[in-house]
Amino acid sequence: MKSVFEFRIGAGAPLAAALALAASGAFADTHYTAVIPDGPGGLAPGISSLGANGIATGSVATAGADDTVRSVSFKDQAYKTFVPLGRKQSFAQGVSSAGDVCGEMFKPGSSLQESYLRHADGTTEQVQVTERGYVRNTDAIAVNASGTVVGHYMNDVFQYIAFSWKDGVATPLPTTLGGAQSQITAINDSGLMVGAAEVSPENYRAVAWTAEGRLFELGALSADGRANATGVSADGTIVGIANAHVAFHAFSWNSGVMTDLGTLPGAVWSQAFAINAAGNIVGSSGDAAGNAHAVLWRDGRPHDLNAMTTLPAGVTMSNAFGIADNGTIVAHGTTSNGSQSVSLVLTPDSN
Repeated sequence: MKSVFEFRIGAGAPLAAALALAASGAFADTHYTAVIPDGPGGLAPGISSLGANGIATGSVATAGADDTVRSVSFKDQAYKTFVPLGRKQSFAQGVSSAGDVCGEMFKPGSSLQESYLRHADGTTEQVQVTERGYVRNTDAIAVNASGTVVGHYMNDVFQYIAFSWKDGVATPLPTTLGGAQSQITAINDSGLMVGAAEVSPENYRAVAWTAEGRLFELGALSADGRANATGVSADGTIVGIANAHVAFHAFSWNSGVMTDLGTLPGAVWSQAFAINAAGNIVGSSGDAAGNAHAVLWRDGRPHDLNAMTTLPAGVTMSNAFGIADNGTIVAHGTTSNGSQSVSLVLTPDSN
C-alpha cells in the first residue's frame, strides 16, 4: 500500500566535496564500519527498521523458483526468516524493544494487504481492521514493548486512516485538524504515537497522539506549516521533516518547541527519520537536484556519515533511517554506478 507521505529521498550522485566538512569538529574521531548484511543463501536483505535494542527488520527474497519474499530480523549478522501465518510474501516493518515484530503479508492471488504481529516467542497474530463490515488493507508500521501496533488502513474511499491495535482490537485514531487522512510512523514504549494529519487535501501537519488517543499538533518551521513526524525517542523527543520557507528541513521537537536541525554544508534540504535514547538523530541531506548523503546529528550539528564510515567499495550512503541505543545505524546506499540499491548496517568502532 503506497504511502501518501514519501519523504525518503532515493540515492543520488555524491554532493560537493564541501559536505565532508560536516564530519570535522568535535566528533571527527567517531568512526563506523558498514557492512551489507548476509541473508539466506548469501542474499542481502532489504532493511526497513532498527529497534532500540539493535534488532533490524526487513525482507529477503529466497533462492529458488517459488518467488517467496520472507520477513527477516537480524542482529550481529545472525538472522531469522519467518513466514507469518503461512504467507509466502511478507515484509517486516517494525520491531519493539521486547523483540516483537510487525509487518505486512499477502495471500497468493489476493490484492488484500494484511498485517501481522510476531511475538518474540515466535507466535503470530493477524492485525486486522474491519470497517463497515469489510476487512481493510492495512500497513502495520511500528510496535512498542507492550504489544501496541500502529499503522494506517485504507477506507472505502481510498483514504489513509491512522490506527492502533492491541490484543485483537483495532482503534482508528482521531483526525480533527480539518482534513480526512492521517498516518503513523512511530510509537515509543510510553505509547506516544507520531505521524501526520491533513488540514486540507494533501496538506499535512506533524502530529502526535497520546497513549489515550488524544491528537495534538506539533507546530511548524514556517507559515506554510507542512510537516511530518517520523520518529520518537523514549523520553518523547520527536523528529521529522517540515517546510522551512524555501525547502524542507529536519526538525526535532520537545516540550512544545520545534527546532530546525539545518542541513549539511552545501546542501539545501534535510530530513530526520529516527532518534535514540542519547538524542542522536539520523536522516539525510542533499542538494536541489536530489543528490543525498546520510546524516548523523549530534548536539544539534549535522555530520556526513559517508565521511565517518568505512564503506564497502563503491558504495555511497544516501540516507540513514534507524539508530539503536548502542549507536548502531541502518542506512540505504547505492553502488558506484548507481545501478544497485543496498541496505547497510553501521557499527561504531568502539562497540
